[in-house]
Amino acid sequence: MFGLGVAKGLGITLKHFIETFVDDLKYFPKSLGNPEAFARRQGPSGRGLFTVEYPEVKLPPKENFRFLPFLITDFDVPKDSPEYDPEKAREQIRCTSCGICAKVCPPQCIWIVRTNDPKTGKPVPQPAAFYIDTDVCMNCGYCAEFCPFDAIKMDHDFELADYEREVGHIHDLQRLMKPVSYYAQIRPTFNAMEEAARRAAEEEKRRKEEEKKRRAAEKAAAKAAAAKAAAEKPAAEGKPKRSPEEIKAQREAMLAKKQAREAARAQAEGGQAEAAAPAPAEAPAQPDDLTKIEGIGPKINALLQNAGITTFAQLAATDVEKIQQILTEAGSRYQLADPGTWPQQAKLAAEGKWEELQKLQDSLKGGRRQDSE
Repeated sequence: MFGLGVAKGLGITLKHFIETFVDDLKYFPKSLGNPEAFARRQGPSGRGLFTVEYPEVKLPPKENFRFLPFLITDFDVPKDSPEYDPEKAREQIRCTSCGICAKVCPPQCIWIVRTNDPKTGKPVPQPAAFYIDTDVCMNCGYCAEFCPFDAIKMDHDFELADYEREVGHIHDLQRLMKPVSYYAQIRPTFNAMEEAARRAAEEEKRRKEEEKKRRAAEKAAAKAAAAKAAAEKPAAEGKPKRSPEEIKAQREAMLAKKQAREAARAQAEGGQAEAAAPAPAEAPAQPDDLTKIEGIGPKINALLQNAGITTFAQLAATDVEKIQQILTEAGSRYQLADPGTWPQQAKLAAEGKWEELQKLQDSLKGGRRQDSE
């Protein structure tokens, strides 16, 4: 019969309509927005309305959800607190205005104004202005991925619509700054990992400083002991005349010390010292900060360190194909990196040619040559 299917469909709609209000009576007067009622309707035993009644009811975003970027400040006071001070928040911001986020941004929606000391004219590691055009941002997260200082992160706040374009959709520095406690609230897992890594780095730095102080104290103590022994040494006039055997023994000791110094100098210059006993194993070279290479962030630095590439010299001697193989084996997220210029940059860094390295990096974009795009 014509119209029977339409009647059945309307009957199903009417059934769900009635069951919605019957179900609401169980949680009256706070049926809308009630967490228990919402969980029951979203579960297998739910009846009536199944959709989320936004904005009265909102689904909590997952921890990995990312929307617009924001800047982290270590001034841990909420903006709505009367104790919030914008100047202190700006002074303790983690951003150093290095410009890496602006270079790797695909739609180029980030622009930064660097700060210079008015007296000396030298750059200050703090942004004077920081803008993000939210209508252009594609929420890719590259800026947060490549930031070497963990200063820019992806937010969960997506309710930013308004009726104005010129100002409200261009976020400035004050609007982008949020305390580190906010980041710990929306991404507790990642924050715990980053804090653990930061504490480990600080402990290692503190250990090296204490070791340096201990060696300096031992050296000063040895020097003081030698000075004291020299002061207590009797005058030359009162010394008995040395025998020929003592003079010969002293001369041999001096020759032995001289030969030891020459052997150590030859070994330091790369020469092979001729000795009967096997030479002791050389101490491993201290690792370099590979993040100074354009295109290498903290995570890629860790991959190269684990692969045995710990210094600029080792990176300069490594083929690009080998580096690309390391990135490919680490996962698809690292395949976007272009290591074509890394050995060249590392060679300049290993030779201490920092000005030439800076000129080369100024011609790059995210580690890539701009003329190759």
